[in-house]
Amino acid sequence: MKPSIFNTFLPLSGGDYLLFNTLSGTIVTVDEEMKSILENEAGESGNIDENSLENLRELGVVTGEDTDERAFFEYKFQEKKFSTRDVQVSVLLTYACNLSCSYCYEGRGEVISKSMDKETSEKVIKCIMNTVDDSGCRNLGLTLYGGEPLLNYRQGLEILEKLSLYCKERDVRFKAALISNGTLIDRRIAGLFSPYLNAVQLTLDGPRWYHDKKRVRKDLTGTYDRIMESVSILKESGIPVFLRVQISKDNLGLLEELFEELKSRGFGSDPLIKPYVFPLMNIGEAGCLPGSECIPDNDYAEILPEVWEKAAGYGLSLVSKPVPTYIQPFCSFFNNYSYIIDPYGDIYKCVSLVGKKEHKAAYIDDGGRIAGQTYEMIEFMSRNPARIEKCRDCPYLPTCSGGCAFKAYSGNESFQSGDCSLHKSLEERKILAYLKYSQPGFPGDGDE
Repeated sequence: MKPSIFNTFLPLSGGDYLLFNTLSGTIVTVDEEMKSILENEAGESGNIDENSLENLRELGVVTGEDTDERAFFEYKFQEKKFSTRDVQVSVLLTYACNLSCSYCYEGRGEVISKSMDKETSEKVIKCIMNTVDDSGCRNLGLTLYGGEPLLNYRQGLEILEKLSLYCKERDVRFKAALISNGTLIDRRIAGLFSPYLNAVQLTLDGPRWYHDKKRVRKDLTGTYDRIMESVSILKESGIPVFLRVQISKDNLGLLEELFEELKSRGFGSDPLIKPYVFPLMNIGEAGCLPGSECIPDNDYAEILPEVWEKAAGYGLSLVSKPVPTYIQPFCSFFNNYSYIIDPYGDIYKCVSLVGKKEHKAAYIDDGGRIAGQTYEMIEFMSRNPARIEKCRDCPYLPTCSGGCAFKAYSGNESFQSGDCSLHKSLEERKILAYLKYSQPGFPGDGDE
């Protein structure tokens, strides 16, 4: 037996350590002696009794002498990437938007304002049906977004209705979500969409007074109260809401005010409302301008745990356990049968590159087939983190998988490179925070 190369050790108060194996997802507490044994490349397994050794083997903490864990990870990664079990498609119904957010990722709907017409939506429906048939998938996930997708809700509703019926006839599980700014949701819209939607994502930028300066309509009026009204309407309709709290450089000191508001509304304990936080990132030309409120990549590991801590004080659990990406990928489009379709019927593999024609991966032809695959598609789908030099020897490879492909491309002009900004520096803090907030009495880290 030999120690796993994916063991990580986090110091706890009292002199013990938290062992987190990133390949198996195992979390156990070990003492200094066990840590020393498991850090010894020779294994020194003779110092461990047979029962304990067998338990450690079952947990993935130790492996056979001839076991190649990198090969195991690579196999599981590729298996997930080319699995036909799940298909995930995002449909961008329109580039247009009725808001004018200062930091808008998509140019406020003014750079491109194209909306999907009926002819294109029919091709999109046929394309997704063909994908379901060709893959033999058991699960179809569909996300509608924009721009503001409800500006073109009729096409979205038609897509939902036809795909829902199609999947029912083929015994395929159908799940659908809507990403909206929340300003156009009323009881009529909720009633039309409630038979099909499993979730709606809405966004807040901070407490009311701050949010109403950032997330504004074209006439610069605020949207906070309207979004909260939409949350209530969706809840009444039985539609779960994922409430994304956008973190920026200039709202960090204001988040507790927002958390207090969310607590007073009962959002921390409501099973239909799930708040979470995400940093405002610079994702290129349509993203934040230099010197604006975007969170620098190197600051995530310090800022996010601080936000989690503040939220926990208000009964809001905002952190989950890190898991290997071959179980739960963090990129929705790394699967061979997952993609984004824009209003022109063009196909992309990365949400941060949608609308940039030079990054188009393919298009939908008149027969509803994916055609014209570009090198962009090939390069994105051939990305293999186990072969990326900076990633292959990293103990966080299984939970990171090379990080965000877009950020890797932005920094190195190639998808065949790694990015550490969202994972490597944050995983240790995330696992400690997860245990601290999910298990009362957890001893905490060595700094406490």
